[in-house]
Amino acid sequence: MKQYTNCLIILLLIIILSTNSSSISSSNNTITGKAITGKATVQYASISVQITALLPNTALISPRNVTYFTKENILLNYTSVNEMAFWYALDGGTNITITAPILFNISSNGAHSLRIYANDTDNNVVVKNINFTINNTRFNVSYNEFITEGETTDFYDYGYEEIQNLSNISLEKSNFGKINFQETINLTQCSNNLCDLSNNVNISFNRIELNSSALPNFNKSAILTLYNLTFSNPRILKDGSLCSSSECAKITYSSGTLTFNVTSFSTYSAEETTSSSGSGDSGGSSSSSSSSGSSSEGSGAGGIAQNPPFTVQPDNLAVNLKKGELTKYNLTIINSNRSDISIELSSNLENILVINEKSFNLTKGQSKEINLNFIAGENLSEDNYIGNILIKSRIADISVPVSITISSVKSLFDVKISIKNSHLTASPGEDLISSLKLYNLGEKETQVKATYYLKDQYNKIILTENETLYVNKELSLEKVFKLPDNVRSGQHILYVTIEYDQEIASSSVWFTVKSQKEITLERLKIPLLTIISLIIIGLILIRILKKK
Repeated sequence: MKQYTNCLIILLLIIILSTNSSSISSSNNTITGKAITGKATVQYASISVQITALLPNTALISPRNVTYFTKENILLNYTSVNEMAFWYALDGGTNITITAPILFNISSNGAHSLRIYANDTDNNVVVKNINFTINNTRFNVSYNEFITEGETTDFYDYGYEEIQNLSNISLEKSNFGKINFQETINLTQCSNNLCDLSNNVNISFNRIELNSSALPNFNKSAILTLYNLTFSNPRILKDGSLCSSSECAKITYSSGTLTFNVTSFSTYSAEETTSSSGSGDSGGSSSSSSSSGSSSEGSGAGGIAQNPPFTVQPDNLAVNLKKGELTKYNLTIINSNRSDISIELSSNLENILVINEKSFNLTKGQSKEINLNFIAGENLSEDNYIGNILIKSRIADISVPVSITISSVKSLFDVKISIKNSHLTASPGEDLISSLKLYNLGEKETQVKATYYLKDQYNKIILTENETLYVNKELSLEKVFKLPDNVRSGQHILYVTIEYDQEIASSSVWFTVKSQKEITLERLKIPLLTIISLIIIGLILIRILKKK
């Protein structure tokens, strides 16, 4: 037994010595030696761990693989996260670093390529590219009147392929109204590869009109909105008559903003709902009714009377301002009624015009002067702003059209446009003779660009002309315009701008268009009244003589 124990001890010593003599070494990340079995051990190792940054996540939104019909203001729009820098190269050209979406121009028609790059902090680069085409002779959309306004659709942001089925098209004039089409439209169905929206769509005060004969592809259902109305409970008119509920449906009316649906296009406007017409919420089908014979304000039912109980002087205003300037005008209101009346004033030019007194009473025969302050804020652009001053009584409303021209502060020119008195009333097809006077405040003869606009009181442009003039100190010239045969009766504006060195001077003047029939009747009115008066006097004399 003792011998057996000694052998066991010797065997254990041999195992221990054998284990210690095994080479277990560590250098950097390498462990050498035989596999260790039967015994737990601990050894330290030097290990290096490297964390790599997330790669940029980049997507190119625009341009797209389509044919654009403009060379200018192509939108480069993208999204990118985790990038350290972002840059692009057009047609293999110079790399250009950007930090936000930009607009760029193309010099030529044809195929083009755009490549965008984004890198991370480890300079890992992500690359994306797109091919697109430019063809600015294939198609055109004319919509300068709306292009910078509100929610107007940017047609040039779409390709030729996309405008063949374009949805959610909007046209807006910020002070007057908006059209939002509810159906998709194929713009390429416009004739002669031109969609002329500027001359065939009119959005002005209390008026939205689309010429569906010229734009049949736009004759779709739409939501229309009219801004800055002054009615209490408006109803919808189509071509001047009450619009049926099957064609027009009022959606909302609040704070002067009327929104309604239409099924197709014509000319839409609104008027006050009279007592005999019901609520007018959906346009209704009853006939229009208004007070026309009552001379007492309290007996009228509202609407527009044929003989208003008051008169207003002047009947239109043409105001010329420079940016930052303030000027004052007076408006005189005279009560020609046989009883007292209440007057309320409002305007859709509240960003320019301040009316010092908006409601008051006038006794029989009383007149009142209202102070009007016109202020051309620095935020307003050099342009012609057309609106009106609405003067309301319970019997009738009178609208005074207002034209405001705003010129540059540093313009070197004073300009005055006028119309000969004999032409202040003209007929379609006749010549309109105007007089233009320019005063050069500079020290030398200057070349300027003169642009003339004929517009109606709803701001629709009827015609434009331009010419180059050379002005030394002063220039006077006569300008003749031929009125189109289809121009409508009503108040119109002649507006001129003088451009020099990116500065603008402007002026405007009102005139009236009446048909030959209207002018003939007016010319015959006084002789006819004279003849009727003589006949009445003669009958009275005969009756007196018979009695004697």
